[in-house]
Amino acid sequence: MNNVILFGRTGHELQLTSTKSGVNMLRFSLAVKSGKYADWIPCTAWGGRAELLAKYVNKGDQLIINGKLRPHEYTDRDGIKRWDMTVEVKRVTFVANRRDDSDFDQDKAAEDDAGTDIGQKDGEDNSQAEADGGESAT
Repeated sequence: MNNVILFGRTGHELQLTSTKSGVNMLRFSLAVKSGKYADWIPCTAWGGRAELLAKYVNKGDQLIINGKLRPHEYTDRDGIKRWDMTVEVKRVTFVANRRDDSDFDQDKAAEDDAGTDIGQKDGEDNSQAEADGGESAT
């Protein structure tokens, strides 16, 4: 079973991008405590889930991420094929944010998420995004 659960804080402001075919994508790192240090775990969200995160999450916000570990192949600047692992986000729980944000509505965010996989039906994968190689156009 490929199931990852992470609890941590976002490491930077989230930037929503899209693939060449127009699928929304969001890449970010989650700082997860490991003893007195933090491990930076790369995460990727797609579609409506990516939009939700971009709308409600800022640098330093605490999240619980449920997802799958996925290999990601890419070509570096020198033309060498490489790969790494990323957590493909399937579900997000908003825990806390660092900002004093009176317009952040936890209930509204929860309604938007409703504990479901936004932008993706059960059993559906990101085949279009994978066909694009997960590369962003912007």
